[in-house]
Amino acid sequence: MRLRPMADEEEAATRLAAAHPGLDAERAAFLAHVGHAPYPDGGVIWRFDPFTRHWLLTHDQDRAEERWSNALPGAGGDRRAGVGALV
Repeated sequence: MRLRPMADEEEAATRLAAAHPGLDAERAAFLAHVGHAPYPDGGVIWRFDPFTRHWLLTHDQDRAEERWSNALPGAGGDRRAGVGALV
């Protein structure tokens, strides 16, 4: 995975705001403040768990639906019935 270091926290906030136009400047600055880490070669990078980018590679939709439908009380194998049981 290729990291794209930023010069500083301000650039991180600018990049975040550009990627999420509905985000106000104050919130972007806060998220940049708590969401960055120093980069060893200078600048900052985003803090994140790299495995969160690859979870879909191991996701089996059919197996997940089967597990959830069996886990819901009153589901009886039908997902729609299970949702009603939770409401």
